[in-house]
Amino acid sequence: MNTRKIESILKGIDKHMAQIAKDRDKLDEFIDELVGLKENCDEAYDHLQRARDALSEMV
Repeated sequence: MNTRKIESILKGIDKHMAQIAKDRDKLDEFIDELVGLKENCDEAYDHLQRARDALSEMV
């Protein structure tokens, strides 16, 4: 294998690594959004439970 071929392979590897990093960052953003959504759902559920409990106390 000559030097140009090795350099070409290394450039290809660097290109793939950059794309993988971008994809990883997108996944991290998506996970953050999902965590926020989960927290909002948990909070809404807690509010519903408290509302139910308040109604039960009234009866």
